[in-house]
Amino acid sequence: MAAEPVILGDWGGTRLRLWLRRAGVTIAASEAPGLLVAPQAPAEVLRAALAELGAIAHSCPIVLCG
Repeated sequence: MAAEPVILGDWGGTRLRLWLRRAGVTIAASEAPGLLVAPQAPAEVLRAALAELGAIAHSCPIVLCG
């Protein structure tokens, strides 16, 4: 049985990094500005970074640290 996909992220002051993973394998990744340097609101930054991961990202759990 295949593991469900999950999005893991590291959101620091200068950079947001997201990895879409399934069964221990990264299948997509994206980067965006961090919380201290982003020109938009955090929600907009996150939405844009998630969009780069593709349609599957809209139904995945997200785990962020930073």
